Amino acid sequence: MQPLVAAKIPWMLTFGNHDCEGFNSTCRDDIVKQDNTLWPKLSYTKRGPTDIDGVANYAHTITGADGQAKFALYVLDGGAYLDLKYGVKTPFNYDFVRPSQVQWYNNTAQSYKRRYGTLLPAIAFVHMPLPEYDTVWTCQYTDYNPSNPTIRDFGPGTSLSGAGLKWKGQDCSGTGTNIKGVKQEGSYTSGVNGGLFSSFAVNGDVKMVNVGHDHVNDFCANMAGIRLCYGGGFGYHAYNTAGFARRARVMQIKEDGSITTWKRLDASLGNWAVIDTETI
Repeated sequence: MQPLVAAKIPWMLTFGNHDCEGFNSTCRDDIVKQDNTLWPKLSYTKRGPTDIDGVANYAHTITGADGQAKFALYVLDGGAYLDLKYGVKTPFNYDFVRPSQVQWYNNTAQSYKRRYGTLLPAIAFVHMPLPEYDTVWTCQYTDYNPSNPTIRDFGPGTSLSGAGLKWKGQDCSGTGTNIKGVKQEGSYTSGVNGGLFSSFAVNGDVKMVNVGHDHVNDFCANMAGIRLCYGGGFGYHAYNTAGFARRARVMQIKEDGSITTWKRLDASLGNWAVIDTETI
């Protein structure tokens, strides 16, 4: 946190699957309390509602020059592992955003509409990719057969979620023209779809979803008018691909609701380069 503290840049935390491994059930609450206590002026992290699944489901609005809210940021707790909660080991056992959280998002979005007269354009943040991060690439898997797109096309004992198959250069538009970035591993998501993306698409307010989890994916791809993006692996403590510069996604939000985003590479391999700039 020290670089952010030194620059007096505020932040918001979201939880991933590794944050509380080996710790007690109050770990997430403890992290939120510590974050708020140590840096009360810089931490925008919130515990969020206690009557829904997860910890740190919260929203933050950004105001314009007139003092009115112009944009919303949604942070959701995607959980950790299903087998830790249910005693069931599955091939792709990551947790998912639950219906109670989806309903919270819907209620919050509609409350903004009532208060401000319109849905606020928004960005959503969750650590693990939604199942749609797989779906957007289905057309490009090696054995995909468009005349019979069944799960069997992916080989015995596999599933779309976390299949570990690599991008062939295009998305389901067949052109690849709306792609920015690379897909170098599977999108390791839950085998359960909690309906969050569907709610984003129906409401029409969330323009961009940002996830982490898969360290060497850094793409943005379009699905139903929403940009599905990775933040880009930037920590030096985690796995990487040899020669792949560490990177972090930057988002610039404007009052007109547009988002300009790019990735900044590290110094050692990337020479601080700015790549894959786009406006959403």
